Formats: sequence, C-alpha cells, structure tokens
Amino acid sequence: MQGLARPSDRRPPLPRPLTPFVGRERELADLRRLLADPDCRLLTLVGPGGFGKTRLALQAAAQVAGSEHEPCFVDLPAVRAPGRLAQAIADALGLPLAGAAPPSAQLISHLREKRCLLVLDNFEHLLDLDAAPAEAIAFLGDLLEAAPGVKALVTSREALNLLGEWRYPVGGLSFPPAGPAPAPVETYGAVQLFVQAARRVSPDFSPADEADGIARLCRMVEGMPLARSWPPPGPGRSPAPPSRTRSPAAPNCCTPTCATCPSIIAAYRPSSARPGNG
Repeated sequence: MQGLARPSDRRPPLPRPLTPFVGRERELADLRRLLADPDCRLLTLVGPGGFGKTRLALQAAAQVAGSEHEPCFVDLPAVRAPGRLAQAIADALGLPLAGAAPPSAQLISHLREKRCLLVLDNFEHLLDLDAAPAEAIAFLGDLLEAAPGVKALVTSREALNLLGEWRYPVGGLSFPPAGPAPAPVETYGAVQLFVQAARRVSPDFSPADEADGIARLCRMVEGMPLARSWPPPGPGRSPAPPSRTRSPAAPNCCTPTCATCPSIIAAYRPSSARPGNG
C-alpha cells in the first residue's frame, strides 16, 4: 500500500525497569504457556491499579523475546484519542506512516504478513476517554483478524470484552498467611519485594530481625507491590516512626523501635517514570 516510508522490522527494545523483578513464578509459567498457544492471540491481564500488571507483562514479554513473536511495547496513556491507537502502535514499531491512507489501513497492511507480540499497556486509558472508546477495541479486533501472525498482550483495569479475548486476573504478590507459615517467609514474593526495597534504603537491613512485622505488613496490603498507605519522608528528614506514618486503620507493622519500615514503604511508591505503575 502506498504511504509507508521505508518500513523496518527492527523494533525498539522493551523498557527495562530500574528494579529487579521478583516473585510471580506461577503467573509467568501460566503466561508463557498461554502466549505459546496458537489459539491465544489476545491475552488481557486484568486487575486494579498498582498490582504490577505492567511489570508482569514486561517480564512475560521478555521471555518470548527472540522468538518468532518478537515483543513491542506500546505505552497507551500518552494516546489522547481512541483513533490514535494505530499511530501509537506504528510509532512503537518504528514504522513511519505517510500518504493519504489512514494510519489504521497502513498499519494493517504492514503487519498483515508479520509476526509480533504487541504489549499494549494501560488499555483502560482508552476506555475512559469520552470519544468513542469502542473505536480502539474495534480497531484492535480488525488488526488481529487481518494479521494472523500478530498477538496482543494487554494490561487493563477492565476486560476489553472483545471476541477471542483471553483474560488473566492479576492480584497481589504471594504473602505469608496468618499463623504458622507453610514455607519460609523469605520465599514469598511480597516479602522479597519488601526486602529489596528495604536494602535500597538501609543496605544492612536484616529481614530476620523483623520477619513477623514484615509478614503482617504484606498481609495488610494483600501483596500489593505499590502500597501507597504511607508518605515518603521529606527531603533531609529522617523517617518518622511507624506510629506517625501509619494510616489510622493500619495495624502495627513492626516492632515499636523499628524506624526502617516507613522508608521501605516510601520505596514502594511509584516514581513518575514509566513503565511499572500497573
């Protein structure tokens, strides 16, 4: 089709978050299996904000990098209208569009014989726009129908309800149950993330000293990776003790003398940089 300006199959690398990925072994195994299934061409990770859908999608996509379905990450919050989805995908693919043909037609023409995995992050942003959110969903369906070698891994706070959609619910990281834990505390994903954050704040932090408190905190936030219940300490100030930084409904998270937890929880807070809020 006339309009494409020297299309390239070389795709930008996936974003690389600043912190290591922890936990989610079962989820990654599930997603690896689903992405390898030829019948699963639209897979939506569904869950509330802050539960790590973006990080999970990136890690799952990294597992298939180098395969026949090379991943491409598309950050959707910057898209201001549903009709701009095609342009956003083309930009992420490094595909210049030109000419009179609509971007959607040019993109479909380019991908018709290609194989790739489109990682569409924060799709709910398009669903929340006032201007015909069904347009974005319809275009995605048209694209997948016209390009049988294309798969889509979507993160969203709600399902797309598109024919052929496979849904995978995303909850919190694994955390120790109340009472005797069936496995060592440090084997749970939420605890691993907590310790990782703690050692960025206090390199000599020892989880053994606060194991019960860490377990209680992880249960309190139900394994949520981006717990936001505590504000970070201000510039140049030491973290306040837990009793001053807890939300009113929060139980004691650690021992009364522990001054580490408030700073650790501050490290849970998402930065303004993306990706990873999902």
